[in-house]
Amino acid sequence: MKIINFVTVTSKFKYMRLMIAVATLVLSVATVSAGRTYNVASPDGKINVTVNAGKELCWSVDADGVRVLVPSAMSMTLADGDVFGADVKVRKAKENSVRDTFKTPFYKKSEVRNDYNQLTLTCAGGYEVQFRVYDDGAAYRFISDRKKGFTVKDELAEFNFTSDHDAFIPYINDNRGGDKYSYSFESYYDKQPISRMYADSLAITPLLVSLDGGMRVAVMDNAVDDYPGMFLVKDNGKPYGLKGYFAPEITDGHWGGHMKLNYISDTRADHIAKTGGKQTFPWRTVLIARSDMDLLDNDMAQRLAPECVIEDTSWIRPGKVAWDWWNTTNLSGVDFKAGMNTDTYKYFIDFAAANGLEYIIIDCGWSSGKADDWKEESLMICNPDIDLPAIIAHGREKGVGVILWASWAACDAEKSIAFPHYAAMGVKGFKVDFLDRDDQQMIRSMEEIVKCAADNHLLIDLHGMRPTGIQRKYPNVVNFEGVKGLENCKWAAMDGERSVTDFCEYDVTIPYLSLIHISEP
Repeated sequence: MKIINFVTVTSKFKYMRLMIAVATLVLSVATVSAGRTYNVASPDGKINVTVNAGKELCWSVDADGVRVLVPSAMSMTLADGDVFGADVKVRKAKENSVRDTFKTPFYKKSEVRNDYNQLTLTCAGGYEVQFRVYDDGAAYRFISDRKKGFTVKDELAEFNFTSDHDAFIPYINDNRGGDKYSYSFESYYDKQPISRMYADSLAITPLLVSLDGGMRVAVMDNAVDDYPGMFLVKDNGKPYGLKGYFAPEITDGHWGGHMKLNYISDTRADHIAKTGGKQTFPWRTVLIARSDMDLLDNDMAQRLAPECVIEDTSWIRPGKVAWDWWNTTNLSGVDFKAGMNTDTYKYFIDFAAANGLEYIIIDCGWSSGKADDWKEESLMICNPDIDLPAIIAHGREKGVGVILWASWAACDAEKSIAFPHYAAMGVKGFKVDFLDRDDQQMIRSMEEIVKCAADNHLLIDLHGMRPTGIQRKYPNVVNFEGVKGLENCKWAAMDGERSVTDFCEYDVTIPYLSLIHISEP
C-alpha cells in the first residue's frame, strides 16, 4: 500500500493554480493590448461593421462584400487630458435590434421605416459609443455619462477608403470677412480623386465618394445639437483618407461681411465645445447607395435626427413663395411705380393667389437687419414705403401668408420681443439670413431662435446653415437655402459670353449630392 504525500500534492495543485492564473493574466493583457473585436450587421446582413477597441477605437465597414472603409479611428480629446476612444476598456457590450416606423407629416413620405441593429459599448471613463447599422448605411456616436461638465478640445473622425476613388467635393470657397469657418454652406462640386483634394481647404458635408461598381458613399454628420458641425479635410496621414474638422469657439470678433451682418472671429479658443456632462454627441455617418436613385430615396437624415418636440404641429403649413429679391421687385405692365413698396407687395400677393402659391417673402429692405430695428420702442419702424399691416391684411383676404426677411443678428438679440410682436400682427414666419457659421455658439443660437419661433407659431427658413437634424426636431423649419440658386447667375464668373460654371450640370447633380442631408417637405 502506497502512502500519498498530501503536502506534496497540495503544493503541486497550488503551483498549477498559480501558473493558470499567470497564464490567464498574460492572455488578458495580450487581449487588451491587441484590442477586442465586435461585429454588427444590417438587418438584411449586407452591411457589416467591425469595431476594434484597444489602444484606439476603430471601425471598418463592408457592404455587399466590398470594403467601404478600412479601419478608421474615432476619439474625443478632453481639455483635462482624458480621451474617449483611447486605451479603451469595454465594461459592457450590448446589442439590440429595432424594427419600427414613425410618422413624418412634413416629409416626402408620410412615415419612415426605422430598421437597424445596434451595438453599444460602455467604456471606462464615463462614456459609451453606439454603432448603428441600417440596410443603407452605418453611423456611430459618442455619449457622455459624466456627472460634471467638461470641455472637448478636439475630435478625431476618420473615414479611410480603400483606394483613390473619385469624389464630389463641396469646398468652402467664399468665406465671410476672411473667417475660414464662416460660410453660406452653398458649394459647387469639384470632381477629383481623394488624393488630389486640396490640402489647405475645408469641405462641407455631405461629401460623396464613388466606389467601383457604381456604389456611392456619402459622408455625413447628423443630429448636430449643442455641438459644432463637421467639416471634412484631406487626411494627409492616410493615403485615401478624410477626417473631420471642427470650428473652435469664438472668443473675440467683430461685425463684418455683407452689410456687416456676420459676426467674424478675431480669435478662437483652443477647444471646440463645452458640455454639461451627460450629453449625446452627433452621429458620424456613411450613407451607402447601390445606385444614384437610392440617394434620392434614402431616409437617413430623418432616422438619425432627434424626434419632434412640438406637440401640436397643426399650425405648420409648408408651401411655395413668390420671391422679390431675384428681380429686385421689378414689375412690368403695372400702373404704379414698382419697388419695395406696398403696391408692389400687394401685386406679389395677387400673383401668388392666382398661381396657387401659399406665401410671399418680403426680403431685405423692409428692415435694415440691424438689431436696433427691433428694439421695443421701434418695432414698427421699417421702410416708410411699406405699410406692413396693410400688406398682411391683403394677404389674409387672398389666402396668402407673409414671411419676412431678418438677419441672424437681429433674431439672436431681439427674438423674445420681436417674434411675439410680428406673430400678433399676422406675420407667418421669418427667413433668417447670414447665420453663416456652425460652431457650437451658432448651433445653440439657431436652436434658440427656432424654438422661440415655434413658441409663437412662426415658420423659419434658414439661410447660411446646413440641415443636420433641427428640421425634424422643430418642423417649423420648413426650408434651408443651401444651393447655388438662380441668383448666382447674376455674379457668375464668365469666360467671354460663357459662364465658367456649368449651371445645368449643377442643377441636375445637387439633388443627389446635397439634398440627402435635408429632411424637409
